[in-house]
Amino acid sequence: MKSIIFVVLVGLSASEALEEITTQKIYWYKPYTDDPEVLAQNATLRRELMDKIIPLGKSIQMTIEKLPKGAGERFIKELDEFNNLNQQFLNLVRDDKANSKPEVDYLHDRSYPHLVDTDFSEEDMMNNFNWTSAEVQTFYKKRNIANDHYIDLQLYHHWYH
Repeated sequence: MKSIIFVVLVGLSASEALEEITTQKIYWYKPYTDDPEVLAQNATLRRELMDKIIPLGKSIQMTIEKLPKGAGERFIKELDEFNNLNQQFLNLVRDDKANSKPEVDYLHDRSYPHLVDTDFSEEDMMNNFNWTSAEVQTFYKKRNIANDHYIDLQLYHHWYH
């Protein structure tokens, strides 16, 4: 069976995308099968992704709440990585719904206040991150992607219950 690679490299330059691939931040997995070894590998991959998503989400949440000066570039990179990891996790869940319940429940239950639900001052964001209005609009687009992933996670969670 062939392995499939999922790549979500939104907003990256070609050199940044190449770095992502060569530093093995891109995860390989095999699509749904009845093979117990493959199922175990995919479950391990879901857990590895989840273990990165949770602390990254908390870091993003703290940044949007505090808007620390000079943190804009790091914040956007973290948001891109967060979206990438969530997309990979959701793809794994979609392809193996029958075996993904434990990881979906774990990620859902360890949720944090969601990015879209967090109030912040756009003016403070622009000042503290030294952003233009175009950069703020880029943030909103990336935030909407994160929101779509969050909704998908909730849908899977409710599908199981």
